[in-house]
Amino acid sequence: MKRIARSLLCVSLLTGCAGVTHEPLVTIDAAGFKPTTSPMKEQYRRLRAVVQDREGGQDAVKDILVAMEAVQSEEANAWETAAKQWLFVLENDTGAMAAMAFPRWVKAQEKLVAEPVQADLLARLLLAQTNEGQDAPWLKKQGLADLTKLTQRIKDLQGEAAAKGLASLPASPRDFKDDPFLEKAAKASCRRDVPEGWRTWLKGLSTDLKLYWEGLQASCRMEYQAAISKYEQALPGLRLSLGTWPYAVNAADRIVKARKSLGQREETTIAYQQLADLLSQTETQSAALGWTPFELWRKRIDTFFWVARNKALQGDYQNAKIAVHEGLNQINQAQTQLTGLTAKQSSDLNDLKAEGYNILASRIAYEEGDLTAALSLTRMGQDIPGISPEWRQRLDWSEAWFSYMMKDRIRAVRIWQTLLGQVTDDQLKPRYYYWIGRVLYENGLKSDAEDYFEKLQKEHPLSFYTVVGLPRIDKDYSTGEFFGSVQRLQRKLRDRDDISWEAYRADREAERRVARLELMLAANVTVWLEPVSNELFRYVNSRAPLMKDTEATLYVSRLLHMAGNYLPAISLTTQLSNKIPDFWDAYPEQVLVYFPQPYQDIYQRAATQSYMDQEIPVAISRQESSFEADAMSPAEAIGLMQLMSNTAQRQASRLGLRINDPVADLKRPELNIALGTAYLAELGRRYRGQWHQAFAAYNAGEYVVDAWLQRRHAEDPLVWIEALSFAETSGYTKNVWRNWEVYRWLRGLPAAKPLL
Repeated sequence: MKRIARSLLCVSLLTGCAGVTHEPLVTIDAAGFKPTTSPMKEQYRRLRAVVQDREGGQDAVKDILVAMEAVQSEEANAWETAAKQWLFVLENDTGAMAAMAFPRWVKAQEKLVAEPVQADLLARLLLAQTNEGQDAPWLKKQGLADLTKLTQRIKDLQGEAAAKGLASLPASPRDFKDDPFLEKAAKASCRRDVPEGWRTWLKGLSTDLKLYWEGLQASCRMEYQAAISKYEQALPGLRLSLGTWPYAVNAADRIVKARKSLGQREETTIAYQQLADLLSQTETQSAALGWTPFELWRKRIDTFFWVARNKALQGDYQNAKIAVHEGLNQINQAQTQLTGLTAKQSSDLNDLKAEGYNILASRIAYEEGDLTAALSLTRMGQDIPGISPEWRQRLDWSEAWFSYMMKDRIRAVRIWQTLLGQVTDDQLKPRYYYWIGRVLYENGLKSDAEDYFEKLQKEHPLSFYTVVGLPRIDKDYSTGEFFGSVQRLQRKLRDRDDISWEAYRADREAERRVARLELMLAANVTVWLEPVSNELFRYVNSRAPLMKDTEATLYVSRLLHMAGNYLPAISLTTQLSNKIPDFWDAYPEQVLVYFPQPYQDIYQRAATQSYMDQEIPVAISRQESSFEADAMSPAEAIGLMQLMSNTAQRQASRLGLRINDPVADLKRPELNIALGTAYLAELGRRYRGQWHQAFAAYNAGEYVVDAWLQRRHAEDPLVWIEALSFAETSGYTKNVWRNWEVYRWLRGLPAAKPLL
């Protein structure tokens, strides 16, 4: 049956299952990337040996080979030779390797004279060596075959190197480009000695600006409590002058972020109130904040809504309502006072109004137990003209959910059925299939329910509702029922049958980029795997003809998997599975790429030490970072398990471990997994093995989950998860639980949770 489905797939997509084919060079293994520590010289030797046996191999990786030679020249301090080799790379690549060669060429030139070189001199030299940029396709592609632009890029490069501690600092913090609040300067200097010019500048600052500067530096070092203290001391003085008012606003905003990083929810509410007060002052409208009038109004509205959310979380519903209504009042004023609003800005204001009513309904009335009010407020939000389809769908879902919770199940099903008929995003369907089917099942209409459950299983075999929801209704269902044995999937993944290749053969650049990664993997070359594989992903992902060549693009996803670049491999798989009917039926082995299992020895060791199921930290890591060890979020969560610095420090202290530099240390898999797993074990004990609650706390924090357990209690875990007031945490908890169950199945273990 699966062979027939696959043949039909080939015909329907016109990908030419017969005809132009490609013989895979790499055997795909479910274990994925296996890093080696061999020196550059040895990797260089292996790559040269592999390309000699492959037609066209030398041309595909000639720039990579020369780049490897350049690194060896640098190690030997042969900077003149290195500069020539990096120039060759610049002239023979248009992407990642040339982008890397450009700063290395600059560095080599500076090493030749043992001091920084003026940017304009370096720009003139590079243009002279590349025939005014005409012989360097990357320079032309970047618009750098122009002296002025190239000079500025080199200046920026030298500045970025300083900010990363890789080069000397500029003469003064004010020399950083586009840095009105001194944030780049603070980041560049927070962990290093500064030159005399900086010390002279610092002495000239007012007391309040000096405190603000010290706060920035403490923030950079992730010393958030110290940063808060400095900002709070600086704020009163910064508010006294229009010239320093922008620093006051930025300090107040940074206090909010620091409080959130520390998990100080009640203090965060106060910080939001302080920021809202500042944003409401007339001085803010005149201060040089760099915001448009619309951006200022939006920031003010968002801040009032954040006050409301936090007040509701604390159970202070009266003041939460006041804050929401203040935000709604601000929206009305903005719509009246702002002239020349674009269509997008008008739509954004309408969406903000819908968000206000959603806070009143879902975060306040729902928790007060007034479902009638929640339903009424939701309908008021639905009546707002011009709201986006996303907000329309969200409010419609809430109407059905409140009806369901009020025991009006028939009305809930009717709404969900209507929404299901309107949905344009297939990824929303599993939620509707499950809840419609579940209500019908609970009402004794089992035959009708089965129709929805069959669609759920067939179309979305890896959704939360299929993997976790269905077994809670049908005790005989498991993920293995759809995919078959793991051993068979592993054998199927390792097969090296020829692959349909028509679209890739027609695109020579795509074929070259595939060949580069294939050759590197075949030679076990680990250096530059990430940029080369990222470049391949971006190229394929941006070209519809390649994405339509299903088997070839699947092979690309598997090469990315073998390169340890799991996030793009998962992304390509997601896109293909969303577009191709019966994708998982045709390519069940792809589940091993979709759920990678790197660092298994480290996870096993950490889980054993914490007396925990090994699949739990693996499930968290897939959701948090897709196994990118150096991942860092905008909120400054770090590494595989996306740890906040204060959480990591607390766990390290408990385990007798030391963290010197959180950013660097927490990117080490061994330490990150050890601390993250210890924290998960702590949450597991806190919530008495109710892992769905622990997963939610890992995302939103214990304070939040404790409040939800008190005010949003539900015996059924699926109902509890569905009703969480943080949509992000609800989705997060579903994904992690789904991951957990899939990883247990992959290891031959039974379902993680008992049936209700």
